[in-house]
Amino acid sequence: MRTPLKRFAYIIVTLVVIGIVAYQLLPPSAAGRAAVTQLAKVDTFSFGGVGYAGSIPEREDWFFTILSSRHSERLFRELFEQGTIEARLYALAGLHVTDKGGFRECAARFTREGARVQTQGGCIASDCTTTEAVTAVERGVIERYLKLRKEYVRTR
Repeated sequence: MRTPLKRFAYIIVTLVVIGIVAYQLLPPSAAGRAAVTQLAKVDTFSFGGVGYAGSIPEREDWFFTILSSRHSERLFRELFEQGTIEARLYALAGLHVTDKGGFRECAARFTREGARVQTQGGCIASDCTTTEAVTAVERGVIERYLKLRKEYVRTR
């Protein structure tokens, strides 16, 4: 006969497994899906303040909505498949944080395209190649910005 402690452990493990399976079956959040639809249309990639006033563009808010959504890695893959070249770079930035394997796969496809990506930093708009953009993401530019943004939000 099993001891009560062993029964309790089996029950806990079973509940955890059921919880994980149930979570995987849930669809991504409606807010995340809406953000993918909006972000898929962008024509400029940026993080941080832009323009003379240094305001944060709405496209960055959409990125963070996806990042904080249930199944964000799935949403970033969808964005990669349906977005503009700049939206696809946002998807790669998100995948670099949420799904390294997915990032490597999509980054290889992205760099083969050899297109140019419109970027903006502060008041300066420019463009770069897909290879340059992927290299910047791989160097941790996004993660450094995420830390800065988290610090900014925390001190507000």
